[in-house]
Amino acid sequence: MAYNTAAYVWKNGGPGQLQDHVAEIQASGLTTVILFGIHIGREMDEHPNMKVGDLIYNDYPENLIVSCGKFNPNNCSAIKEWPEQIWLLKQKSSVSRVFITLGGAYPEVKDFDTIQTMFKRHDDTLEDNIEALKNAFTVNDDCVIDGFDFDNEEPRIDLQTFVSLGELLFGFGFEVTFCPYNDIDDGQNNSIPDWQKRMQAFWDEGMKVSWWNLQCYSGGRRNRDNLSPWINALAEVVGSEAASSYLVPGLAVAGVEDVDADERLCPNGSDSFYTTFNGWQKLGLAGGFMWKYDALPQNPTMCSGTNNLANYVKAINEALTKSA
Repeated sequence: MAYNTAAYVWKNGGPGQLQDHVAEIQASGLTTVILFGIHIGREMDEHPNMKVGDLIYNDYPENLIVSCGKFNPNNCSAIKEWPEQIWLLKQKSSVSRVFITLGGAYPEVKDFDTIQTMFKRHDDTLEDNIEALKNAFTVNDDCVIDGFDFDNEEPRIDLQTFVSLGELLFGFGFEVTFCPYNDIDDGQNNSIPDWQKRMQAFWDEGMKVSWWNLQCYSGGRRNRDNLSPWINALAEVVGSEAASSYLVPGLAVAGVEDVDADERLCPNGSDSFYTTFNGWQKLGLAGGFMWKYDALPQNPTMCSGTNNLANYVKAINEALTKSA
């Protein structure tokens, strides 16, 4: 079985930086790059020139990607070159898909709340900007962005917002993945039942979500001990035989700064990517992901010098292949 090995790539995957990492990613054995991520412009006092619906890669205004239906409105050379660099990731490489994340940690990120407001206002700006994004990232007649990863960590986002956003993205030919983490129904619309409802709503409309990137670190750390509730939730939509093949759990790599120290795992060792994924081997998972690539080039000597992308990919593949 060929496993889906994915890595979230933050600033190192962005304009002006990706070119320094293309060769390592190409040679690593990775199959999916998830660029983290696109944010949606909203009304903000500290950024009075930001327009609602702008597409921004992490930081404004230096990484303003699309505004008012125009790609690279600030005429930044790094942004102009970015689509070609993403295209290079798939050339002579195991990388077959590139996704880009929408959302992130609340309350700093309010992308889905902004999208919800735009839909309720019947504002077409987001559709225009997504179309401009697709056109700008089409290289040799193929869009180098395959899909969008929904990382909603915001409370009280209604189901129709997800469905409408899915319809918009699928209408442009993009794939969609979900990135859940919370296994508790805390009344904030971001628990297992809520993700199951979103999946079912997509399925009912013929929108086949590609897989779920389940966070098993930070707010989702308890998931590491028990993936069954997530597989059961998927089974309600796709059937019990296929359920686990839609689940791609992820762990935090050594050196990453935004999770607790005891969650930062080396590729191999007594408590590692290998041992964790090998414990999950019998479940029939689709693969696994890493949060996040950026920590690896910054900390190459950790884990006795094995702290590089290729070793994490190898650990996941071998762990899911060999019986525990």
